[in-house]
Amino acid sequence: MTSIHELILQPEEFELNDYTKPSAKAGKMVESIFKYRCKGYSISKSIEQASEDVSYYVGQLNGNKISKLISSGLEYYLFLRANKDVPYGKEQIILDKRTRETCLKCVESIRRNTDAMNLLKPDEFSLDQYLNKNEDTIVMEIVVTFPNSTSDPNAEEVSILLKLKAKIDNWNLNIDEGLLNLNDLKTTGE
Repeated sequence: MTSIHELILQPEEFELNDYTKPSAKAGKMVESIFKYRCKGYSISKSIEQASEDVSYYVGQLNGNKISKLISSGLEYYLFLRANKDVPYGKEQIILDKRTRETCLKCVESIRRNTDAMNLLKPDEFSLDQYLNKNEDTIVMEIVVTFPNSTSDPNAEEVSILLKLKAKIDNWNLNIDEGLLNLNDLKTTGE
């Protein structure tokens, strides 16, 4: 869940807004409709384009479905419009009620786990020096040597250069010990 990564690894840039949006695709539809309305699209064109963007009853929207969407999403749309120009100090994360509850449980669980937090953010009071990065890409080249045949035990060995690229949630390097920790956050609501 991206919001957990943002709140744990980048709290200086993101915060969880108290407002809750409609669940499932209704919330995504409202956000997409709002985006197109801000670009000057008509209401009907905004709804049509949003439907395609979030795969919400594409080509099947009728008055009843639009009415249900308006009923569940109007308050959120008005919230977005009213807060469009509010200068928040951090980027706002707005989730539906159930996802918000899950997110809060995960963030609390990770923050309470001293071992996890020490991996993600090594102790700043340690005598060791650390280099720490979040949401980073690691690029490396590795030479791999292997037998040229799987059936011939006397096969000649060959070497190839592998170019690898990994997106990593968090890593830290203990400069004094030369120890690199790669951390990938896996989150659940439990």
